Amino acid sequence: MTKKLNILSIDFDWILNARQQEDLLSFLIPIIYKHKDIIMALSHDKIYTLFDHGFDEYNLFNIDHHHDYYYDKNQLKSLNEGNWLYHLSNVFKNKINYTWISNPTSSHLFIRDMSNLKSFNFDHNISFIKQKIFDKVFICCSPDYATTPEVITSYKIIERIIENE
Repeated sequence: MTKKLNILSIDFDWILNARQQEDLLSFLIPIIYKHKDIIMALSHDKIYTLFDHGFDEYNLFNIDHHHDYYYDKNQLKSLNEGNWLYHLSNVFKNKINYTWISNPTSSHLFIRDMSNLKSFNFDHNISFIKQKIFDKVFICCSPDYATTPEVITSYKIIERIIENE
């Protein structure tokens, strides 16, 4: 039997307008009430610690404006918000099934060779994620990449819900 770890990762920089804010909160709030293993952080590279060894497969669902594999090969020496997935794929070679919920305006042209991933899928709509039960949920704000006030507002809403749980 294949031992799998299912992780939902949400970077609020995905929100570009009020409609996306509504879509994301409507998707995420019911999930929050069903899960206990939720990690919140300001930057996306903090997700690295959620990946435990000992699994045959990692199903990573990432709602994010950026793919976070890497954008500049010269910056691969150290782990950061823009390359955490690249570093994970080197540690867990051909074990990560990566589903990226991006925006139509996301930089799809800069996706590098993702041969270290077991699979790669992307869509622009949250409803593409059929799974609603996850082993771990990671939520980050990425304030340096926020392009609308809804990014910080949404993060704060979720932070308050989790604190009051």
